Amino acid sequence: MSKVLGLLKKRDKADGETDAQNEDAAAETDTAEDAEALADAGRFDELRARLRAWWDGYEFEPAAPDAEGDAADAGPDDPPSQPCPEAWTEARQEIVQKLWGEGFSSPGEAEHIKMLVKPLGLTGKQSLIDINPGLGGTSRVVAEDTGAWVTGLEAQNDAATAGMDISVMGGMAKKAPIQFFEPPRIDVRANTMDAMISKEGLYTVPEKEIFFEEVYAALKPIGQILFTDYMMPEDGASSPALDDWIAAEHPTPKPWSVNQTVGRLKEIGFEIRVSEDMTDGHKALVLKGWKNLVSGIKPGSLSPSAAEAMLGEAEIWCRRLALFESNDLRCYRIHALKHESTL
Repeated sequence: MSKVLGLLKKRDKADGETDAQNEDAAAETDTAEDAEALADAGRFDELRARLRAWWDGYEFEPAAPDAEGDAADAGPDDPPSQPCPEAWTEARQEIVQKLWGEGFSSPGEAEHIKMLVKPLGLTGKQSLIDINPGLGGTSRVVAEDTGAWVTGLEAQNDAATAGMDISVMGGMAKKAPIQFFEPPRIDVRANTMDAMISKEGLYTVPEKEIFFEEVYAALKPIGQILFTDYMMPEDGASSPALDDWIAAEHPTPKPWSVNQTVGRLKEIGFEIRVSEDMTDGHKALVLKGWKNLVSGIKPGSLSPSAAEAMLGEAEIWCRRLALFESNDLRCYRIHALKHESTL
């Protein structure tokens, strides 16, 4: 399972410079970046070692601080690689909620979501749509925190059904329903929504040029959109790793570049207020979730189906984290306001 557990090593930074003065200057300016990258590598290595220990049925013992070599590379064979999961089985729902919190299916629990949507200034008199919320954690947090009426539109039918069940059980069936939809159409009446939000939910949407037009039409004249999503940092970017990710995940990713996204939104009539790379913060949330999950696993504590689901999620996140590290893919936050146009 080397693809799954080969979790982002520190890359060599040697550039072949022979001028000692230039090397010293470069080393000084790169100190903070190197320290952060080394820290990330150490955290990934420990997670990998914990997962391997759990798989092989023994207690994890952290390596001594000065131990030579890569402790995560020693020991028994890797557990078998799993394909990226397609269905939202009960086992998968169990694992993702262990990873990200009860009712959540992606990184970032309640406090993160509250901070994310704060710029919208939502109130209990407003209505909004949440695109592809998975199990609906984001929709419920926003509704509970702001009083707004949030409709989650989820393109995976089994996730929508599971998310609606959670909303019903939590007494949020009217305030935060989760409904199935078939993008790029959203089937929302024109000029009825105050906002659209999405948390890493648009990169799988097909025909995004049509989708954004649908969102624009659904918004009131002073409507807003705020979303985080996986995008390519450069137009026309391509790499074998990016192609492998697109081929492996379900639903199939259809990522745009950040310039393509911002450009299309402007063409439709949105005014861009914020467009920023937030990959580092997103990666920290992913690391935190996996560390908490793996550190709490004991041999025999998971059913075979849950273990299989966990390995499937690991496959997903190792691919994504590798793309973040190689800069093939980034996580951006975009906040925009609707301006009336001829559409």
